[in-house]
Amino acid sequence: MRQKSVYETRVYSVLVNSTGVGTLGRIAQVTHLSETTVADSHVTVVRVSDNACPIFTFGQLMLSLEALIERLGEGSTGQTELSRKILSEQFVVLPPFDIAEKAERSFKSFSEKQVSNRQQNSELIKLRDTLLPKLISGDLRISDSEVDTADEVLA
Repeated sequence: MRQKSVYETRVYSVLVNSTGVGTLGRIAQVTHLSETTVADSHVTVVRVSDNACPIFTFGQLMLSLEALIERLGEGSTGQTELSRKILSEQFVVLPPFDIAEKAERSFKSFSEKQVSNRQQNSELIKLRDTLLPKLISGDLRISDSEVDTADEVLA
């Protein structure tokens, strides 16, 4: 098994976009990775110490700072940048660990549901992309007797 690089993005890391008008300061927490991923130089990776705050709670705390972080950019119009130094000088107020752990259950549940929904959406997109061309070309036909109308479904 190979050792992880310090530059690799890890699941539950918080990513902060560090450049560009309209995207600078945007924050996202990595919820899953299907392959080895390294953050671009225009993205700052933020991680919390294991014993400082539960990971999902920390992610939500960081997301709550997004508007503040967006305003920290410096530079001319269209070329705004957020330096790692300025970002590292910001404080995230952490709740007492016992309170954070209680919130963690909800945040984890929400995150898991989001991941599940994204996976389901991907599967539905694949299914649509496979079936729609066949339906349009006539290669695949659905007889009228096989199709439920909205009224039948709602009854």
